[in-house]
This record gives sequence, C-alpha cells and structure tokens, in this order.
Amino acid sequence: MNSAASKKFSDGEYIVHQGDAADCMYVIDSGVVEVVGRTDGREVSLALLGAGEFFGEMGLFEGGVRTAGVRAFGDAEVGTLDRTRFLARVQEDPSLAYQILHRMSERGRELTLRLYELGALRPAELDAFKASGNAYPVPLAKDGFAQRAQKDPKVALSMLNDMSSHIRDMNGRLLALTAFDPEQFR
Repeated sequence: MNSAASKKFSDGEYIVHQGDAADCMYVIDSGVVEVVGRTDGREVSLALLGAGEFFGEMGLFEGGVRTAGVRAFGDAEVGTLDRTRFLARVQEDPSLAYQILHRMSERGRELTLRLYELGALRPAELDAFKASGNAYPVPLAKDGFAQRAQKDPKVALSMLNDMSSHIRDMNGRLLALTAFDPEQFR
C-alpha cells in the first residue's frame, strides 16, 4: 500500500495521541508500533503492529478524534494515506479495501478472544464467536466484495465503517476492563 512520505519515529515517540483529529490512516514502512488506550490516567496496550500493517483507518471512515494513541516500539518509519488518496486507490483496486476489511476482521477476532477470556462478550457476540471464532466476521468473500465495490465504491466504505464501529466498541470495552495505572510499574 503506497503511503505519502514516511517519517521516522524513535522508541516511545508518539505518532498520534488519543484525542487527535482523525483524518488519515498510517502505514508502517518499518519497525513496530504499539496502540495504547488511556482512560482515567490508566492505560492498556491494545495491539502491536509491524511493517506492512496499518492503523488509524477508522479516521478515514468515521472522522472525529483518535480513540487511542500509537507510539513507536523501537525505531519505526510510518507513512500517511489521506481519505482522498485512499478513495482513489480503492477505485483503482477494490481489493485494497478488502485487504483492510480482512485485517480489521482479524483485529476483531483478536479483540473477541480477549473479551471472551474476560467474560465480556454480549450474547450475540458470544454466539457468533462460538460459531465462527469471530464476533464480527467479514460478510463477503473477496470476489463478491470486489464485484460489489466496483459497482458501487460506497459499499466498500459502508462495510469498512461498520467494521470500524464494532472495533471501536470492542476497544472501548477492553480498555474499560483492563486499564492499568502506569505508575504501578515504576
């Protein structure tokens, strides 16, 4: 996935802060980043992401503000992709949107498992988890998705927006259940 000019970040340096305006997504060119949520002065590591992965995609679909911060975990190089460039890329290649949707589904699966282990899944999510291992699976196969996205690119954005809403909700619940005070570990 081509991103705009990359920027280098040192270990612990924040790429985005929770509460920043969400108007683009980020692509990790090299290194590892940590997604961190904060609430009431406490924080929780939500994910570690490596080269070739992306974050902040919800900002493309939902706008608003960042619901988590992201910092370099070691040295990292990260590029940006704004909404206009993303939409142009999706029109050129609908499989890009599917790749993002698929990765978001994987993140949903990871969050589902973490919430399951904490006993925090809603009944419908628990049923879906037991049936497929994911409370929010990708609703279409790649070919079906590409065909629908080529006919109407807004379908892709709608599905991405739905998935991002689920992930935002699950991140919020996980953060509320597992947040810790970083001062406890100093």
